[in-house]
Parts: sequence; C-alpha cells; structure tokens
Amino acid sequence: MALKQSLTDLASLLPDNLSEDTLTKIVGLIQETIKSEVTERMKVLEAKASAFIRKNIDSIKNQALSELTEESDIYQDAMQFRKLKGIMGVDKIKVSEQANVSELQEENAVLLEHLNVLATENSKFKKLAKTYKAKAILAEQTLNESLEEVQELKESNEKPFKSSEKALVIVENNEVEQGRSVSNPFLGDEVLALMPKG
Repeated sequence: MALKQSLTDLASLLPDNLSEDTLTKIVGLIQETIKSEVTERMKVLEAKASAFIRKNIDSIKNQALSELTEESDIYQDAMQFRKLKGIMGVDKIKVSEQANVSELQEENAVLLEHLNVLATENSKFKKLAKTYKAKAILAEQTLNESLEEVQELKESNEKPFKSSEKALVIVENNEVEQGRSVSNPFLGDEVLALMPKG
C-alpha cells in the first residue's frame, strides 16, 4: 500500500508531456533501485539473524529439545525404546556371560575327570614300576649268585677229584681175617680187600 502511494506521488511529480518510452526507463530505474536496496537490507538482516542464532544456539537447542521431549510422543517412545534396548542388551550380556561360565564349568568338570583318570593310571604305573624294579633287582641278585656258582663249579671242575670219605666196616669181632666170610653178602672178599686196614 505504501509503495503504491509512493508511486502515485512520484507520478504526480512527473511532467505530463513525457513519452511512454521515458516512463518505462524511469520505472526500470526505480525497480533496480528497489531491488538493490532490498538485496542489501536482506544481507544485513541475514547477517544479524545468523549472529543471533550463533550467539544463542545452545539455548535454542535446549529450548527445542525441551519442547520436543515434553510434547512429542514419538520422542518419548524412542527414549523408552532406547532404555528397553539398553536393559535387554545388559540382560543379553548377563545371559551370554552365564552361558560362558556354565560352558567353562562343564569343560573344567570334563578336564577334572580326565585328570583323575590319568592320576589313577599314573599311580598304577608307579606301583607296577616299583614291582618291576624289585623283580629286576631280585633277578640281578639271582643272576649274580648263579654266576658265582658257575664260577665255583668251573673252578672245582678244573681240580682233580679226590674223595675225602672213608668207609669203615665194623664187625662183631673187630677182627677181619683173610678168607673168612662175613654175614653180609655184599661184603665179599674183594670188597673187604679194598678197605683200608686199621
């Protein structure tokens, strides 16, 4: 409205005998001037608005966020979902940790069972080793004794045999006469002749 009034005032100031071409040029100049002025003022306003926003950005954000949290059901649902997701994540971690613990306990039980079996077998092997060691010591002693006996027999075989036993014939008369028969049929004259005298 003010612009239309200004244009009417401007038209009244112009002389009546102006040609249409001149009027068109004047209108073009006026439009360019207005456009230039509007552009300059817009730049100034934009700079002021930008500076205002930069200066108050934190408070604007906080205000927008508080309005969003108070008024928006979507935001509140999203926050509830985030909390629920966090709780479920914690529960998942707990379940996962419990599963890991129970797996480790099962593995430990199996390992302990194997360890007990190995310990029992190890104990049996130790007893068996002691038995074999005792048998080996006994066998070595027996072998040494046998070698000593063989050595003694070998040495005794190398010496000529000489009997140290003597036979003594006792008769009732204490006298043995040549040619006299004795009541023992095995002791004949030939055997009695071989007996040492006296």
